[in-house]
Amino acid sequence: MKTSNHTQLSRHACLVLMIVMTVLTCFSNSYDFIVDGLAYKKHADGQTVGVTSLDIFNNYPNLLEANIPEAVTYNGMTYTVTAIESLAFSGWVSHNPIPLTKVVIPNTVTRISDDAFLKCQNLKTVTFGDNVESIGSSAFYQCSSLESIELPIKLTKIEGNTFWGCSSLKSVTIGKNIESIGVNAFYSCHNLLDIYTHLMNPIATTIIHDPFYGVRQSLCSLHVPLGTKEFYESCEYWNSFANIVEDLVADYDSHGWIHLNVSNVSTFPGRTHQLTAFSNPYDMDLSWSSSDESVATVDENGIVKSVATGDAVITVIGNASNNPTATCQVTVKNTGNMNDDANGDGQVDISDVNQVINMMLGKGGISSDSTQEGTCSCDVTGDGRVDISDVNQVINTMLGKPKPILRCMVNDVVINMIHVDGGTFTMGQNANKQVTLSSYYIGQTEVTKELWVAVMGGTPPNYSNPDYPNNDKVPISSVDWDLCQTFIAELNELTGLNFRLPTEAEWEYAARGGNKSQGYIYSGSNNINDVAWYSKPNPNDNPFVAPRPVALKKANELDLYDMSGNVSEWCQDWFGSYSSDEETNPTGPDSGEYRVIRGGSIFDYADYCLITTRDSGLPSFSIKCLGFRLAM
Repeated sequence: MKTSNHTQLSRHACLVLMIVMTVLTCFSNSYDFIVDGLAYKKHADGQTVGVTSLDIFNNYPNLLEANIPEAVTYNGMTYTVTAIESLAFSGWVSHNPIPLTKVVIPNTVTRISDDAFLKCQNLKTVTFGDNVESIGSSAFYQCSSLESIELPIKLTKIEGNTFWGCSSLKSVTIGKNIESIGVNAFYSCHNLLDIYTHLMNPIATTIIHDPFYGVRQSLCSLHVPLGTKEFYESCEYWNSFANIVEDLVADYDSHGWIHLNVSNVSTFPGRTHQLTAFSNPYDMDLSWSSSDESVATVDENGIVKSVATGDAVITVIGNASNNPTATCQVTVKNTGNMNDDANGDGQVDISDVNQVINMMLGKGGISSDSTQEGTCSCDVTGDGRVDISDVNQVINTMLGKPKPILRCMVNDVVINMIHVDGGTFTMGQNANKQVTLSSYYIGQTEVTKELWVAVMGGTPPNYSNPDYPNNDKVPISSVDWDLCQTFIAELNELTGLNFRLPTEAEWEYAARGGNKSQGYIYSGSNNINDVAWYSKPNPNDNPFVAPRPVALKKANELDLYDMSGNVSEWCQDWFGSYSSDEETNPTGPDSGEYRVIRGGSIFDYADYCLITTRDSGLPSFSIKCLGFRLAM
């Protein structure tokens, strides 16, 4: 995917800057004395030292194992070893990787500085002392032979880039005191198979962007303490790991506490929502209550049932001595599905037609109850007015006719789903693959930031759009396939509908214009400038390098926007070669390693925005020009 190259260039530019800065540090790292082949630099207190570089151009060329002592004596003075200084064992200057394979760090060391072991490409084993409190950025950058890491228990922060490019790393153990994990901390550790995390409260650990970028989260097992699996599964980011195993000994604090999987729920009357409480200790007795049971009730298992419009606070209290509590704000709104049930009685019939007509005539509906007018939904088309089009839509629904546009509302944000009549088409470029599809609905636009926030309450971990930071109509991006599934599950719970990602065949058929297709090479035109935001060969013609708000270009034959360019889009299928057989409603291979990506983006040239262009990515892959649209 051409967009990936741009991201790599950005990462490499940051790396070049980082190395330039460390070069300056390197030249200031002169040593004060050498004992048993290791160089030491005195600290200002006159009593402690740090291990530092011996020779910046040929750093420890013959050292195979470094058993760092707790103390060293020089000129009759004994110094405690408390640090490993910047670039102390770095192999980045030398043309030949230094031979160091093993390091043992004593309990007296509290600090490992930036770049300390940068590019020690033969380093396989590191044993940390119990008192290491900080490990600097890029400390083990490209230690490509490192096989496993058990981080020290007192460590509170994993800095950005710490284990970037440790491609042989198979297991990592994270202590319970980690408060944050920095960007790209484990970037491109693609052989990582096991992460042992002792975090008892994962929601309290700050995840900066995607620290495990490039880790195959569909293959890597996340090992968590007993009693915490459910909490990890409900916790954003951690739930992107496909296999969460509850097999570590729990290590509780001395006092009790409770956290809920969510702090806010927005829902509709008659819906239920499961609140999950994570407590210390995990088997603490809990009691639940609602501040207003006329709005929402809650049972002993944390299942909230919405009763009527309004606001209520759900509280859970534990039986520990300090009475720990947690709360969730529940907002119950009018029905979110504009499903033609205009009078809200649970069915679509002639009474709904009467309801809409009476509203058109100013009679306030069929009920004399003054509250009826406020609770019904006579604007069944969602176009902001009640008129004959609403009557026609209710009648068509009664007759079983599909709606050209299905509208759904979530927290006051409208989703427009376009009906696509089924048909047969030739799929792919020069593939001659005949595919027949049944009718379905597909999103008129890509999922926007506005809709994402309405459903999830915040933006994805990696999302950024510097050119349009305050525009809610920008397509959401930097979402991996797994996170799309989390969003869709939450959306389905809020609406009671069955949204999903489109299959690759559905995506291409819709991009072609369905049975209204005019045979364009881009979605809606043969002139890409009419329908797509894309990258032009002349850099001066690209003033904004970020996704644009949706629906600013011309729609295609089905009234769909941005299916060529803007952001590329995830599909439901596993990626694989096309079958030559005729197929009906194909869903792709049964399994695989990569998921299908379609559509081109604002970072791609015109020839990559064709309606037949395919791409793929790991389910854990995300990039700022990759989003999705809904289907059902």
